[in-house]
Amino acid sequence: PVMSLWPAVWAYITAWFIKKSEKNILSMSLFVFGCAALFTLIEWSRSRLFVWNDSGVTQWRNIPLIQLAAVTGSYGVNYIVALTNTAIYSLFFKRLRYAAILPAIMIATIMIWGNHRAGLLDKNQKKQVVWKPVLIQGDLSQRRHATLEQATEALDIYGTLSLQALKKYPESRLRESNRRGPPGAPD
Repeated sequence: PVMSLWPAVWAYITAWFIKKSEKNILSMSLFVFGCAALFTLIEWSRSRLFVWNDSGVTQWRNIPLIQLAAVTGSYGVNYIVALTNTAIYSLFFKRLRYAAILPAIMIATIMIWGNHRAGLLDKNQKKQVVWKPVLIQGDLSQRRHATLEQATEALDIYGTLSLQALKKYPESRLRESNRRGPPGAPD
């Protein structure tokens, strides 16, 4: 019941927007952009109380669109998802049909930019050395307040496991030029 409050608020305000957007093309365009912004704001407020994913994460396979997250964060992607759906919704109403033109241009521009950016990323990634991370699980007891002996034991276990992983999977080691530590420090 609590989760239904957010869509209910959005639906109520959207109905109010529809009544107010009957005047001209500017108010119709504001309807489309305003409903998308309101949806994003409601998703943001919901995520402060419930930490579930928002609708932006549904686009994880849409590589051109998620490039927008590098600039706006996940809520920018969420906004574009809401904008797309609101623009499609407006196509079903004769008085709102022209309100989908500006969002369509905006979405197309973002997709073209995202394709360009993803293409640049692909070119850069081909130049890099393939690196495969290895996960190390030490199977240690939970140690919130470790003694010096327990901390030393944990370091020894993880050090030994890391060396074993480097021998078994040499591609998990970073090259000298990609390391972040000081020169001469072990990888």
